[in-house]
Amino acid sequence: MISGREYLQAELPDLTTGDTPKDIQHHVEDLKDGGRKEALAVLAGRFAVYHRGLEEGRVRDH
Repeated sequence: MISGREYLQAELPDLTTGDTPKDIQHHVEDLKDGGRKEALAVLAGRFAVYHRGLEEGRVRDH
């Protein structure tokens, strides 16, 4: 199974390992308008929310 971040790295070649969710959203914003950009924007947004939850201790491992 591929993780969301690995998928984003495959779709956005300029993405680096140290990029934050905010950096990822900026990479997505630079894409040409279309369905791919919209889908990646949704995924990047969810990743940002999940990451923020981890930082704030709201997401737990099951």
